[in-house]
Amino acid sequence: MELNGGFYMVEPSSCRFTENLYKYPHIHGDYELIFCLSGQAKAFVEKEQYVLTSGKGIFVFPNQLHFYETVEKGKFGVIVFKPEILPTFKKKLSRRVAASPYFDFSSDKEILSLIENMRTSYDYQSDKYLLKLTGYINFIIYYVYYKMDFLSIPHKDAALFEEIIEYCNKHYKDSVSVTALAKELATNSNRISRVFNTNMKMGIPQYVESLRFSDACHLLEMTDYTVAKISEESGFGSIRSMNRAFESFLGITPKDYKKKMTDRKD
Repeated sequence: MELNGGFYMVEPSSCRFTENLYKYPHIHGDYELIFCLSGQAKAFVEKEQYVLTSGKGIFVFPNQLHFYETVEKGKFGVIVFKPEILPTFKKKLSRRVAASPYFDFSSDKEILSLIENMRTSYDYQSDKYLLKLTGYINFIIYYVYYKMDFLSIPHKDAALFEEIIEYCNKHYKDSVSVTALAKELATNSNRISRVFNTNMKMGIPQYVESLRFSDACHLLEMTDYTVAKISEESGFGSIRSMNRAFESFLGITPKDYKKKMTDRKD
C-alpha cells in the first residue's frame, strides 16, 4: 500500500493476516474488509466505533475515514481491493452505500471455513495465490452483500459525486468551499451539498477535515515534523484547527497522539 498525499493507493487486491491489528486513521479509494477470527479489536469508521470479536467484521467503502487497533491479540484479517475484481457486484456496489459497515458471520460455518482456508494458504509471493484471493474476495463479498443493508444512490448523481470526491482529494490542502466546487463543476451549490450529503452522510467541510486528519496522523507517526509544520503540511493551516480535529476524531491532542504512537513502537 503506497501513500499518495493523504490518499492511499493499492494493487487490485491485497490481503494480510495478523495477531495484532493496527492501522492509523486513513482514507483511500478502495473497498476494505476487516474481520476477526479470534481475539478482540476496536474498529472506527468515520466517528463510529465497532467492537470486533470472533466472527465479526466491518466493510469499509471508498473514501471513508477508518482505523483499527487490537484490544486482545488473536487472528485478524484485512483485505483491500478495487471494484474491478468484482464484475458481478461492481455496478451494485458503485450505486450503494452501506447503512452500517458492521457484519456478523459467526454462525455461518461456510464463510468461517473459507476465511480459515484463506488464512492458512496465505502466500503473498505466489501468483497463484493472487488469483485464488480474487476468488475468495468474490465469495466473501457475495456473503457480506446479502447480509448488509444498503442505501441506493441515484444513477444520475453518481458521476457528480465522483467528481466532487476527486476535487476534494486533490485540493484538500487548499481552501475548499461548496461555492468553488459548484463553479468548478458547473452546477449549483444546493445540488453539490445534497449529492455529497446523501452519499457520505456528512458535509463537504467534514470530509475535507477527515482528509487533513488522515494526512496529519500519517505525518505524526512517520516523520519528526513539529506539530506546527504538520498543521501546515496537512492543510489545517493552524495548530488550533488541527487540535480541534483531533479532539473531534480521537478525543486527544496531536501531541498526545504522537506520544501514543511513539510508546507503541517502543
